[in-house]
Amino acid sequence: MSVVQKPLSITYRMVYHSNGIYCRRTINKKHKYKLVHRIEQEFVERIDQKKLRVIESHPDSGHINDLIDKFWVEWKDYTEKLIHGYIPISNEVQEEPIVTVYEALIDYQRRLDEENKLTGRRKAYNVANLILEYGDKSLDKTNMNYWVGFKKFLLNRPARPNKPEPFRKGTIKRYFGVIKTAIDFEHYNDSRVEKSVHNVRHDGIEVQVKAKLTKEEFLRIKEVELKPELALSRDIFCTQVLLWGTRISDTLMLKPSDLKNYQADFIELKTQKRKTVKLNELAKFFYEKYLSKSPYYVFPSLTLPPSNAKLDQKYRKHIESKTAIINNHLKVIAAKCDIDKNLSTHCARHTFSAWAYYADVKDRHISEMLNHGSVRVTRDYLRELVKSDNLNEQADKIFDFDW
Repeated sequence: MSVVQKPLSITYRMVYHSNGIYCRRTINKKHKYKLVHRIEQEFVERIDQKKLRVIESHPDSGHINDLIDKFWVEWKDYTEKLIHGYIPISNEVQEEPIVTVYEALIDYQRRLDEENKLTGRRKAYNVANLILEYGDKSLDKTNMNYWVGFKKFLLNRPARPNKPEPFRKGTIKRYFGVIKTAIDFEHYNDSRVEKSVHNVRHDGIEVQVKAKLTKEEFLRIKEVELKPELALSRDIFCTQVLLWGTRISDTLMLKPSDLKNYQADFIELKTQKRKTVKLNELAKFFYEKYLSKSPYYVFPSLTLPPSNAKLDQKYRKHIESKTAIINNHLKVIAAKCDIDKNLSTHCARHTFSAWAYYADVKDRHISEMLNHGSVRVTRDYLRELVKSDNLNEQADKIFDFDW
């Protein structure tokens, strides 16, 4: 019985794909791509069914269009030879282009955008720009040397334009976590993607200890005389500590309806978990101090009406702007109280966890009070406290029994 051979179908054209202009050849529905030039899609237009060009508004349109013409002539001639049988099809390797690290991160950013995860989206965007600055590579060409080099790049690059301090260990680990997630997604779709990024170690980097207030320092801040705008920032920070280390965004968004019978009951913005805290006498003092000072909130800091901060980017930016102001105020307050610590709103969570630890509250209870997703996160908070303990004193507690 003779086998009927499937007729050969070969087509070719230019396409916009993976942030660039490509020549594409299709043989029996299998594609092969060749990159011509990477460019934003807004500068690309189709001049006929087969060919693309760069519009004149692009500053380098003449040079790029010459490059396109050169590639197109070579691609067309080679494909015509395939069609007429001058070159055997078996020599033609069928494969799609592999995305670069930057493209993988931008794709990840788009997925986070669709899920309205604004913080994660911004983080993916920041890492993508750092990769461009360091040097982008296709995901089959990366290796351990590439990723170790990127880590060293972050360790030597100022984290902010106006400050010389490089990125901290926690930030570098988080950035690599973003890269791993983006690359894992690409690897699922393309086995050629290289995954040595998972083997990069992050030990040996100096860890900056988070500032924590002692109770004496906390009371010093509470009692100091301050101007109204500084006093408001101080009171918000103190309330964060007293509400079991509540995050600044949740504290700023607290509404009078969230506090009934002197009990705070609200949904956290970051975790979407419910948090219920009974107000102690000091927390009641701060709550009553600002009663009816804002038409929307417990504290008269936010001015926009309540909205969904996960969906409303303007409202989220408003919260971030007020947080930055409060952080600046806290540094002024710390200096005024002779406290040599880098005070910020996030220190409220570390302050509360330190007090709970020294009060012999169990790790899992501290974790529940902070609404951490895992006890491991809480132990990261407490690690420096455990290291600083006198181990001889701890051992004495273990062996404290009669012989």
